[in-house]
Amino acid sequence: MKIHRETDCQLSPEQYAHLRATSPGLCRRILERLQLPAGGILCDVGCGPGLHTVVLAEMYRGSVIGIDKDAARILHAKAGLSSCTWKVADSVDLPLASKSIDGLTVMFAFHRFSQPHKALYEFARVLRSGSRLAIVTLSHQQLKSRPELNGFPEALLAELARFPRINQIETILMDVGYSDIQTEQYKEVVSYSGYSFLEWVRMRPYSSHRFMPKRRFCECMKRLSDQFSTLPQVEIANEATIITAEHAG
Repeated sequence: MKIHRETDCQLSPEQYAHLRATSPGLCRRILERLQLPAGGILCDVGCGPGLHTVVLAEMYRGSVIGIDKDAARILHAKAGLSSCTWKVADSVDLPLASKSIDGLTVMFAFHRFSQPHKALYEFARVLRSGSRLAIVTLSHQQLKSRPELNGFPEALLAELARFPRINQIETILMDVGYSDIQTEQYKEVVSYSGYSFLEWVRMRPYSSHRFMPKRRFCECMKRLSDQFSTLPQVEIANEATIITAEHAG
């Protein structure tokens, strides 16, 4: 099976924004873990159209910079009403001065980095001594627990291949020289009607859904519909893994 590392980038910014929900609770927890100073600077790398970036900016009393290498997504982010600064750049070559950032986030984007070691070295360059970064991702167990994935075996296998294991990310952080690496499992329960949940899945929210043959996707969708269509309410656990680490300088 061919793995498409950058497949999310094939969505338009509007499609991406529609399919990717944000979690204020998750953003709040990230800020608690980063322990940012008031009036500091937070950088969100791989921000896409800025969905999480804007929520972080609403909660943090400081400056927030969103960076993504996709110019179309940054243009979409700029069209919104926010106080964020937006920049087009690659994660391995940030347009920021050395030791100028008080905290850095990577929200569900680490698996898209083609050079993760080099990106983490670049993050270390721009972080002030003692500052922290937060990588938010999905563990393999969290991917397997999502009904919109485990009902589609080919899609699940593709996502498992795309997302690095948590211990692999922790190892890379140690290799680059980060310290005080802490990993936390985040979970919140979201309620949908059975119908609204199925309609969302029909839109193929994961990249791997969109690369399934249409006939095979419809077969899996039929089985999922049989399971959820008559339910008045579906409770889905939205999960994430938060990995924080300190840059000693």
